Amino acid sequence: MLHGRSFERELDQVVTVKVPAIIDEGTWDRVQQLMDRRAINGPRTKREYVLQGILFCAACNGRLTPVSSKGTTRYKCVRRAHFSRSRPVMQAHGGKRWWWSCKVLEDVAKAFINDWMRRPTMLAPHVERRLAFAQRRVEATLGDVQALEKRVADAEAQESRVLELARRAIWLKEGFEP
Repeated sequence: MLHGRSFERELDQVVTVKVPAIIDEGTWDRVQQLMDRRAINGPRTKREYVLQGILFCAACNGRLTPVSSKGTTRYKCVRRAHFSRSRPVMQAHGGKRWWWSCKVLEDVAKAFINDWMRRPTMLAPHVERRLAFAQRRVEATLGDVQALEKRVADAEAQESRVLELARRAIWLKEGFEP
């Protein structure tokens, strides 16, 4: 980048154009060191947010992500925050709330989890409903598999008939009787 640019023309042909450097190599190296030092590897926050990645906005289905500002942390709708001037996003929210306090949402989630841990019978209907849903999905998939197996068997039977007809045609052509 300091000494020239490369432009690819064809797979085996590369043209190099010499361009004078805008900055000297020492400055370039120093800037690269500063940028490497500021680079963030891993999460940008030390805090683990309990609901991060599983909350979605009821208005537009955008992901809710934790945002800290002035000492408070809120889950904000990413679409509303980044595309606030977009007409469809604005219409979807239409004056509806697009941020919620992290503490409030996480306290509610923790209270539900604590209740479920103290009284597992509260959780049983939810688990049974999920189990019934999964069973219906497995049964539907099993029906699809059985239909495909029948189609494969039909195709194999048809293939056998075609091969038998071809064998007979070859024998008849050559004057043999089957």
